[in-house]
Amino acid sequence: MENEFQYFQFPLFLLRDLFIDKKKTLNQILKYGLYNYSKSFEYDETEVAKQVVWGFYRGGLPAILKKKLNDYIKKEVISLDEECSCFDINGFNPDGEIYEILEIFKIDKEFQLQAFEYYKINKSYRHFKIDGNMEACLLAAKQIEKLIPEKEPYVMINSDHVFDFRNNEKTVLEIAQLTMFIAMRSILGRKKYCKTNRKLITCRMFGFRNIKDVDSTMDTANREYFDMFINRYHFDKIKTLLELTWYVVTYSNHTRGLYIAVDKNMTHRELAFAAEKSKKKNQILTLQAKKKDAKNQAVQQTHLLEKTSKALSRPNDRY
Repeated sequence: MENEFQYFQFPLFLLRDLFIDKKKTLNQILKYGLYNYSKSFEYDETEVAKQVVWGFYRGGLPAILKKKLNDYIKKEVISLDEECSCFDINGFNPDGEIYEILEIFKIDKEFQLQAFEYYKINKSYRHFKIDGNMEACLLAAKQIEKLIPEKEPYVMINSDHVFDFRNNEKTVLEIAQLTMFIAMRSILGRKKYCKTNRKLITCRMFGFRNIKDVDSTMDTANREYFDMFINRYHFDKIKTLLELTWYVVTYSNHTRGLYIAVDKNMTHRELAFAAEKSKKKNQILTLQAKKKDAKNQAVQQTHLLEKTSKALSRPNDRY
């Protein structure tokens, strides 16, 4: 897979309103993606404390952290002040302030946890080279986290696509290409190729794990788009566009469903060979199963005939 460090990972269900509210949906994906990526960062308590001091003086510190720090200042537990005494000709040297923050960590575990979250989300923002309200991001992402269904698949989207589709006008066909690409990649996972089908891909396009999960709760506007793209004509149109411009490879030949891959992993020829080989293997397995079933039935019938024959050959003891 391409550099995963440039991807946002998010729960599949966030795709459900992409066709009817593109900007809101992509903002949710962005916020959760930043939050989810922030969880991967390791942290050192001293570095966290240093970041808290920097945020206090230079801005960006979440309101809840700043309020707690001000409360500790009023109680004279710490000595942070508006004069920014930790900044001098040699740069940022908050050794004394760091020590005081570390002492607070020992007595206020809630503050410590919030500081850790702030440190990690800050690193996530810097990694993706974006600005924004980190506090709002954390709040929104945690709300989304509470709504994630059990066993929900996680999918990935390139960060460039998030900003491009969020900030620019896109046609329905362009949105469909993005969602079908995400859907196919979610089905592929880390496999080089796999066999799937039109219904499953369309369900994933609209944020559902499979056709069983698509229910009457889908609103009318989304249902119209869903019905459009589950139709073979429109589905094949988007699939062809993906093959032309999104590096997707597909193959089908008298099979139920289709095989999919990305061309960085397989060429069309390689996918066709793998598909035909798999099809032949399945045909052989089916034939073997039929033969085994026939053998078992034959053996059962033979045993039944032998039992019947023995029963008939016994002398009749009754007179």
